Amino acid sequence: EQSTAGGSGLAATSVAKQPILQPADSDDEYPHSMPGDGSVPSDLDPEEVTRYVLEELLPMGTPHEYQVEAISSIVFDRQNLVLIRRTGEGKSVVPLAVTAMRRKVTIVLVSLIGLGSDQATKNFLEGERVEAIHLDENKSQLDFDRVNKRIDKMIQDKNNGIMKEGIIMYVSPMKLESNAQWQQMFVKLAQNDLISLFCIDEAHAIVMQARDFRKEFIRAISNMRRIIDISGKRVPVLAMTATLRGKHLDEMTSKLGITDDYKLMTGPMNRRSIAIRVSFAAKPNKSMQDALAKQLDGHPRKKRLVYVTAKNAAEGCIRDNAEKAIARTKSNEGDISVITGDSGLMEKIYDVNQFNSEGGSRVIVGTEACNCGVSSVLCNGAERVGMPRNLLDLSQEHGRGNRTNSDSRNENEYHLHLSIDGFVQLFVQTMSTESKTERKLLLDDLMETLNFLVLPADCYHTTLETKLEELHTTKDPKQPCGDSCSFCNASHGTDPFEKTDLVTVLNVIFHNGPIQLMQLYKELKSSESMSKLFGPQAYKLPMGKIHALILQLIASNIICISVNDKSLIGTNKIDKKNIVCNIGLPSVDGQRIFATEITANW
Repeated sequence: EQSTAGGSGLAATSVAKQPILQPADSDDEYPHSMPGDGSVPSDLDPEEVTRYVLEELLPMGTPHEYQVEAISSIVFDRQNLVLIRRTGEGKSVVPLAVTAMRRKVTIVLVSLIGLGSDQATKNFLEGERVEAIHLDENKSQLDFDRVNKRIDKMIQDKNNGIMKEGIIMYVSPMKLESNAQWQQMFVKLAQNDLISLFCIDEAHAIVMQARDFRKEFIRAISNMRRIIDISGKRVPVLAMTATLRGKHLDEMTSKLGITDDYKLMTGPMNRRSIAIRVSFAAKPNKSMQDALAKQLDGHPRKKRLVYVTAKNAAEGCIRDNAEKAIARTKSNEGDISVITGDSGLMEKIYDVNQFNSEGGSRVIVGTEACNCGVSSVLCNGAERVGMPRNLLDLSQEHGRGNRTNSDSRNENEYHLHLSIDGFVQLFVQTMSTESKTERKLLLDDLMETLNFLVLPADCYHTTLETKLEELHTTKDPKQPCGDSCSFCNASHGTDPFEKTDLVTVLNVIFHNGPIQLMQLYKELKSSESMSKLFGPQAYKLPMGKIHALILQLIASNIICISVNDKSLIGTNKIDKKNIVCNIGLPSVDGQRIFATEITANW
């Protein structure tokens, strides 16, 4: 049966446990026994063999058709594969089954926190003929000697034609560094043709910007490619992710060394059962606290994630507000864990396991580091203070809820609490990026995400699915969710106003040219501006409406933002006071124009 850690994406049925594979010299009567070297007879139907292994030999239940196709492609055709499927649909079964069928060593490169979630795989494999080994920075000389001895035994078994087991190694990037002691072991595996698959989990990290482990990932992949070349045999590469945009595919496959030599498999990206809520607040921390308390009280057996961009905020004010939210619940009970990119590995593993299991932590507060490894069927979604950096992070955060993939509505929710401060923080980080090329990519991602959140032209689910399914060969028509997002509920943004009134107000505010962005907020929330825009009852409006208005003006290009001192761009010296805005644009043919005069902006 499926464990509460979740993740197989298969029906929870029980079958009698049997050895995964029989050695070639046994007298078994299984119809699909394989030779001792792990290869498969060519006269058997590939998908028939694969389905047999999945349905009968692994206690997992009925497999998805995509799992059968993916495993068969790798085992029989040695096909490189890019696999894009939703979180919780069972991607992790693919390298596991390849290991069972090939009976060699599968190397799975995972982010640090991903090592914690894969502890569930160890438990899942108990009693089966696949051994799971985790290699991280905490492994000692004794661990090396033990694993190396295990590999020597595997080489001996291969030479004797009695391969009975496979090994799946979950490896942190540091263990694939060129100077790591473990390199000699990987080289030994390659020299003896014992690597059945090189798998990269969370493969979108290869091309994601602003990731702490991005450089380590790239170096590890480069080193692994060199090791594979030593074998002189074709070792398939499997890249798995729940999120990958079309614009990132070529870069990722190039870094993996499989350009123009891979099979792309995708699946539907819809998660309509997890509502997308967008709120605007002058005090987003308090807005989050209110929403979190309501969620925890309304669903007393459920758990919740709280995302924020800054590490110090996760460890400070956001954690404090999460504690206040728990204190406001009827039970007044629940522990809080904090996970950031700087958290130690063992601390991450402990916190993730606590959250993923019954009991344990009720709330995890963290940065995007939580997007790898946090997988609890008890989690019904997340609160998000400030906006994510890009739509891939947004999709990863959105997918943390409803890991059982149930169709229940109004129980799971991804709730974003937006403000000007949160956007300015990300804009400052983006403009501080040293590389001009990378800075532009980050800025494009940031503005695309802002536009998606504050100026939706359609259902949030429909728009997000369309963007995430860019790589699909067939595209089904999308229908609005109806009641599971803020767009369809018409519950986001500012109140209606007259365009001419806004232009008048902006012309007054910017009559002397650019001003600081935070000064614009002060000017717009003044009683004079509020009355002009929203009438005499404007004083009753929450200030979140002004935050919504300014973010919408930025997203629509009616207000242009920039850094007031160009020499600061690409340095860590930019402060939010350096961020200025204006409605004026550079002159065209000697004539100055205004963003408010461009029809497309409206």
